[in-house]
Amino acid sequence: MAKGEYISLLDHDDILAPNALFEAVNVINKYPEVELIYTDEDKIDQENNHIEPFFKPDWSPDFMNSCNMVTHFATMKTSTVKKVGGFTPGTQGAQDWDLFLKIAAQTDNIYHIPKILYHWRKSETSTAMNADSKPYAYVNQKRVIRDSVKQRKENASIDAHIALGFWRKKYVIPNNPLVSIIIPTKDNFTYIKNCVESIIEDTTYPYFEIVIVDTGSTDKQVKDFYKKLTSGLESVTIVNYKKKFNFSDACNQGAKASRGEYLLFLNNDTKVITHDWIQALLEHAQRSEIGMVGPKLLFEDKTIQHAGIVLSERDIAFHPFYGEDQRVDIFTYIYTANIRNVSAVTAACSMVSRKKFDEVGGFDPKLRVTYNDVDLNLKLRKKGYYNLYTPYAELFHYESKSVGRINTSERDSTELQEAQNEMRKRWGDYLKRDPFYNDNFEQFGPGYRLPK
Repeated sequence: MAKGEYISLLDHDDILAPNALFEAVNVINKYPEVELIYTDEDKIDQENNHIEPFFKPDWSPDFMNSCNMVTHFATMKTSTVKKVGGFTPGTQGAQDWDLFLKIAAQTDNIYHIPKILYHWRKSETSTAMNADSKPYAYVNQKRVIRDSVKQRKENASIDAHIALGFWRKKYVIPNNPLVSIIIPTKDNFTYIKNCVESIIEDTTYPYFEIVIVDTGSTDKQVKDFYKKLTSGLESVTIVNYKKKFNFSDACNQGAKASRGEYLLFLNNDTKVITHDWIQALLEHAQRSEIGMVGPKLLFEDKTIQHAGIVLSERDIAFHPFYGEDQRVDIFTYIYTANIRNVSAVTAACSMVSRKKFDEVGGFDPKLRVTYNDVDLNLKLRKKGYYNLYTPYAELFHYESKSVGRINTSERDSTELQEAQNEMRKRWGDYLKRDPFYNDNFEQFGPGYRLPK
């Protein structure tokens, strides 16, 4: 029926911003190849107050597989809609998500307008107010994700999230590849003992080796612990790193001494929480389009230490949600409870395939202590890989909460400034705008908050 070159979707009781169509047409004029445009949105309560804004990232395929992040307001090229077969019968309540996923399987020409241009009205019969108002929608959501898996010929199952409307696409891990866990460390007997014992006792994935890169321990307890490990376990290797401390080079040396198809870099001050943490990282690291994969890291009081890294022109990078409760608000929950693409993940715990690690040259020793993980992530992004955060791998990270910034130990202010200058020189264009972080949010910590 539609005669226009583009189709926009609007529910009968919702409201478009006055400039909504203008903004969409403006994008079409600038980028005529665009096939799907989406915007930010908010909700309108029964007193016509604007509440619950949803500020979205630019296109994040893994976030889109976790929940319908597009929802409203969407504008699509009519020919593309027809090409993918339009709406699928029997997907009521999830028909838009189905259509968006079918379009995304055909094209990368997707554009996000970071402006609230759609106002979703809350009512008792709408999921905007009552998640239980349309139970059939969640049944159809699962069908939609399953259909997407079939369309893409992916070897994955779909698990329901604890919260309605969120899903986990769980990839099968074939062939049981070896994972090399590389741990740079020096002294700190309690940390390294607890870390290694946690891996051995609390990990369900059996195909791993541990490579400890010792950067100059003098503690007798530590040395005795190494002897005990290597005498009792063939899967443990100790690399004696005798140069001046260089985190990047230590990690690279650990990688060279390892045998695994996948490299898992891990700080010594970590402890396993979820027993299938390696599987949760590996299922994504094995995917051809994924670069680095990072978990949810928690402080001992279970507040957030890491849930992905945001780029910043001022600060180079920062940890959003740092020190916050996971359920403090809807933004924190949506972004920390779902698999999503991020610009970078921390080297305190992250996995990458050896092939991709070698492809980009590993960690750069010129960045001795600071920002080496961000640099590695950006090298992978430049090659076209997506980096990814998954909440389904959880570990404790006992980093001091007073630190508050990335990699601040083992460095002085001069080195920090030099590292920041080097990062701006290398990645200045990337630091200007993080595509996985909405333009409306404050551009430095704690993140996912509007400027005050």
